[in-house]
Amino acid sequence: MGIYWTCSFLRFHAKAVWQITGFEFNFKRAGQMKDGDYFMYLSKILTKSELERVIYIMWFIWSDQNNFIHGKQIKKPVRILSQAVAYLENFRHFNNAVKLDSVTAAAPADSTLWPPPPENKLKMNVDTAVDSLRSKIGIGVIIRDSNGCVVATMSTSVVGNYKSQEMEVKAMFSGLHWAEQLQLQLHNVKSDCLMLVNALNGQMSQYSIFHDLVKDVSYHLSSFSNACLSHIRRDANQAAHGLAKQALQLDSDYIWIEEILFTILSVVVNDCA
Repeated sequence: MGIYWTCSFLRFHAKAVWQITGFEFNFKRAGQMKDGDYFMYLSKILTKSELERVIYIMWFIWSDQNNFIHGKQIKKPVRILSQAVAYLENFRHFNNAVKLDSVTAAAPADSTLWPPPPENKLKMNVDTAVDSLRSKIGIGVIIRDSNGCVVATMSTSVVGNYKSQEMEVKAMFSGLHWAEQLQLQLHNVKSDCLMLVNALNGQMSQYSIFHDLVKDVSYHLSSFSNACLSHIRRDANQAAHGLAKQALQLDSDYIWIEEILFTILSVVVNDCA
């Protein structure tokens, strides 16, 4: 009875979201089709922009349903729709910015934006983004293998006013702690904050205030016996930055395992090209 009620409620809640989207769907017809067939049908009758909007709304409905199943408060349909639309616009803006950067500031032909780790090893990139109006810091973490395949990604956020290097410390701490929880053995750890990298590699005065902030990070880094920490160019850290920017649009932490998000898909593909 409980499972039946839950499924019925979630179907009703999903329909409530679709009813305010402006799209008209034949739910009865969709229920009669096999998995994926109705989506293929939609791809033929909707424009690319409309299909993108549908996909993002589906994603946020699915995410909200997962929250409900795990005991978290469910969102109102209007909030689900507004967040999905805002997330899509953020993705489009980020994607256009990446394309513009690749045209106006192309790397030399013999350079590699994302050098892969050694075979069968893992590399972690971290970065931050900030919303100063809300005093919110977005943190993005991505772990990939030697083939460039995404092993895990995380978008999380913290509230507070911090200096840029302090934000990077928090990002590195979150990334290392998360990798420990997943029991992933990192070989390369990358950050585009040179001050942080120098501090963790012992190239900064131990009497500086900033050095005190990296002690916890250094402790977690020591858990990865063979991990090598190094600095990376900002343009080679776009995937982590994209995850950090999307964290500013989210209300809670999001973790994806072996999944490439739409927001960083083009970056990940280009990194491996």
